[in-house]
Amino acid sequence: MVKTVLCDFCLRSGVLCSVCKERIRSGEVTPTYVKVARLLVDMEKRYGSIGKISLHDVVEAGGTAALLVGRGEISYVLSRGGRIIREIEREIGKDVRILEKGAPDRKFLEDLFAPHQVITTNKIWLPDGSVITGVVIRGHKRLSDRKLEELGAIVRELRGMTLRVRFLP
Repeated sequence: MVKTVLCDFCLRSGVLCSVCKERIRSGEVTPTYVKVARLLVDMEKRYGSIGKISLHDVVEAGGTAALLVGRGEISYVLSRGGRIIREIEREIGKDVRILEKGAPDRKFLEDLFAPHQVITTNKIWLPDGSVITGVVIRGHKRLSDRKLEELGAIVRELRGMTLRVRFLP
């Protein structure tokens, strides 16, 4: 059974209880989170492995959405030859990234930029005391500036990090 911050009954019936309504009203849960959670509950009948997922958060930035799942649960979403993730992308109309909650920064960034290879990450301390995380990526195709902006916004919201990305051929 998919674990979410919303009641299983509310997701299956489509009628929200007062607790779930309050979570949405307060902004703790976004409408996209509700849509993805309902979709995962429906897909659980066809793809049993989805029942092992804990959906912690869904963060959106432009045309990209990041699903934050429990540790070690990424493979359940990426299984079935990518059918599950493609179905989620088609339903919500966004490019989807699957990220692990509590993963180290390096793994978090590798999952975010997949299928591109993250060669190295480092911290850059600026004179004003702020810190930028540098990421060097190897990839045949560069990501567009718009996509880099979206991924940077997701990282800022989930980890509070500012990124500087460089590409190597």
